[in-house]
Amino acid sequence: MKFSRFRLGFTLIGAPRLVLGLSSYANEFITPDFFLAKNWTDATQYARNAIVQGAAQIAGEGPWTVTSKKVMPPTNNTHDYLTTGQTVQTLGIRPPLLPNKVGAPKHSLSRLLVGRVWEPKLRARGHRIVQTSSLMPVLFKVWTTCEYVNRDGLFNPDVREVNDTGLFQAMSDSVFFNSMAWVITGDDTYASNAANEVKTWFVDSATAMTPNLNYAQVKRGPGVQIGQHTGVLDLKCMSKLVSGVLMLRNGSASAWTSDIDSGLRSWVTSYIGWLTTNDLALQEKASTNNHGSFYFNQLAALQVFVDDTAGAKKTVQEYFEGIYQNQISANGDQPLESARTRPYHYRAYNLAAMIVNARIGQYVGYEAWQLKTKNGTTIQDACNYAMTFTAAQSNETGYDAELYPNVAAVASIYGDPDDKYSNWLASRDTSFPGQPYFLWNQPLSNAGLSGVPSSSSNSSTPNTTGGSSGSSNYAGNRVETGKGLAWLSVTPEPQSPPHITLSTPSTEHIFTMSQLQQEWEPVGRAYATITNGCATIGDVCAVIGGANAVISEQMPRIMANNTAQVEAMLREMENRLAASITEGFTALRNEVAGVRDDLNDRIDTLTQAVQVK
Repeated sequence: MKFSRFRLGFTLIGAPRLVLGLSSYANEFITPDFFLAKNWTDATQYARNAIVQGAAQIAGEGPWTVTSKKVMPPTNNTHDYLTTGQTVQTLGIRPPLLPNKVGAPKHSLSRLLVGRVWEPKLRARGHRIVQTSSLMPVLFKVWTTCEYVNRDGLFNPDVREVNDTGLFQAMSDSVFFNSMAWVITGDDTYASNAANEVKTWFVDSATAMTPNLNYAQVKRGPGVQIGQHTGVLDLKCMSKLVSGVLMLRNGSASAWTSDIDSGLRSWVTSYIGWLTTNDLALQEKASTNNHGSFYFNQLAALQVFVDDTAGAKKTVQEYFEGIYQNQISANGDQPLESARTRPYHYRAYNLAAMIVNARIGQYVGYEAWQLKTKNGTTIQDACNYAMTFTAAQSNETGYDAELYPNVAAVASIYGDPDDKYSNWLASRDTSFPGQPYFLWNQPLSNAGLSGVPSSSSNSSTPNTTGGSSGSSNYAGNRVETGKGLAWLSVTPEPQSPPHITLSTPSTEHIFTMSQLQQEWEPVGRAYATITNGCATIGDVCAVIGGANAVISEQMPRIMANNTAQVEAMLREMENRLAASITEGFTALRNEVAGVRDDLNDRIDTLTQAVQVK
């Protein structure tokens, strides 16, 4: 049986085990020598388990390829990378709102594809719509007679219909985590996963991407369809990919063949040429905010890959002596990021880029950690300032975790003698030692380890098998209930039946699998209710999609006869469609709220009605 729980955040599959989902961090660069040395403490075993289990899960969704898109770039060459500008169409017609595919296999990286907000120019007082993974394709159309406009923080939902961005990010994350999983376990399966994904995206002639971003974030509308400089940001995660590849190369992974290495080197060499000479790339380089910071991440990491250490050092130096000087104010704020519509996110975002630039600099012999801006501030000051906010303060609830890896990095680099950073992390997420970033941000106090089962409850060695049911270790996840925070873990110990341990700061409970399955049967029925509800909404969306198709067919006539009567008709049709969507989702939201309350009651029952250890 398989149950997924949105607030619990775990998956129970067949034989009892819990999988801690991976997060797609804004950016990372890990020194291969550090990782290959395997100088890990016992406290990092939970993070290692999360990496191994998550790597297997994400690899199962690949490999990814730029040639899989259904929409062609202006060149009609499917090998050309294509994304559409995250701009807003001026027409006041809404694409349908569609529910998630219930039960579809996915990992937390699917958040790359959802949560974007669209707001048409002609509906200043309109509803804000969140685009989700769809049951049916959103109508994709390039209007060539209407202008598209930029609105900070807002996105046309159909930009994800051409999703080379999401595919690249998923691929780079998979290479990143599978390379680490290979080092942790010694299992060549993980190295093969990473190598195959690199080969598919960059090397194989049938699927390889053209080494440029000429059609990244194409701005639609009148005139020539060409990319924008902001599209260079799409490949910012090259530093993650390079981190993984260096582990495979320096660790002599058998799956990392000379053909793959030389093929990727050839691709990167060509792309560096584009990145350092093309007008779009140079415009991005000149950006003074996070766009510029991530440009230097990307270029320096790629120069490291092709063994151009001097070039990488020069690139990092140019960043820190250039745009970095104006990125942090005297109080530690990042004014160019705070001015955005989502300041919490953008502060964390640019902070991640600054940290990566400094890490690459350290790797190639350029020390930037103590380097001050013209205002006398450092990366540490930027982190300290960002820590004084919560995401909720700027209506960004749900994005708090974006800052956590940066805080861990700053603690490990600058030191944390008074546990300031580790205590802050523990106050936000007691399970942070079980998050992947905890492994490579060392040394770091495990002040949050009280939210994790003690090592005495599991004397086995760390799980290095990807979480199979026969493993003698456990995986875990943080659980929030009406009783407070708890850590739920699966522990199949030798010579004892598999069971689940639920630990709180004051108690520890043991569940047999028969008890667990008995309690979870009603949960399965609850999810069936949600599935049926989403299916109903899907039917509504199908009708709305048909209406949109009719509108599109009639658009030339409508535009040619732009009378007040036609405009009124369109507004009325849009209002009716929006009302239908709102009514359907209100009913579903109420249904889900009831299910959520039922699940929380079940959790409390599990906590109270079992044997106390």
